[in-house]
Amino acid sequence: MNYPFSTALMAYMQNGQANNLIDKALSILENYPPPAIHTLMNHIGTHDTVRAITLLAGKSPAKHQKNDRIMPKLDANHRAKGLALMKLAATIQFMLPGVPCIYYGDEAGLEGGRDPYNRGCYPWGREDHGLLEHYKLLGNIRKTCPALIDGNFEPVAFHGECLAFTRSGRGNSVLSVANRGETSIDFPLNEKWDRADVLLGHKAVGGSIKIPANEAVILAVQDDR
Repeated sequence: MNYPFSTALMAYMQNGQANNLIDKALSILENYPPPAIHTLMNHIGTHDTVRAITLLAGKSPAKHQKNDRIMPKLDANHRAKGLALMKLAATIQFMLPGVPCIYYGDEAGLEGGRDPYNRGCYPWGREDHGLLEHYKLLGNIRKTCPALIDGNFEPVAFHGECLAFTRSGRGNSVLSVANRGETSIDFPLNEKWDRADVLLGHKAVGGSIKIPANEAVILAVQDDR
């Protein structure tokens, strides 16, 4: 279970420092043998942690306080923030080396504090369908992009809130760009990505691609053999 990755990813979601996440990813790649890398259980929440959406919404309970495990239901504003960051966190989770592992209910927007309140029943009939569809899209991208199986990982940009990296292998390359900032950015693209399919986000315009606040773009190309 890749807790170092989870800790670094959730920290990036909270503080927007992309360089720390890249440093941790490179450290994992350097210290783990390839067979282990490609079977790492990459998660953003487990039965031992506060529910991811609750944490990302900025409502993590303070330790050592009375009833610190019980969390009130998120209000509309905090829930909207949590949902947006859940989508962004899941996007990065599905694109990095390893196997994305989902703690049941995270894909449906299930809230909760510390154990046992992070182990509530799956919200049948009350799922957040926008979040659920986003997870389905990410799963389809994983299935259709061979580079995400065991492709090489290469950092492209990691300044401020912008995080970009590629996965390449099996005749396929995937570029993932995340913007954890509160304003949109224009990310420059080299000519390789002129012919790319846009799997998530919007098409490039004039050699760059616009990425709204707290969103990501995924592009894919077939490499020449």
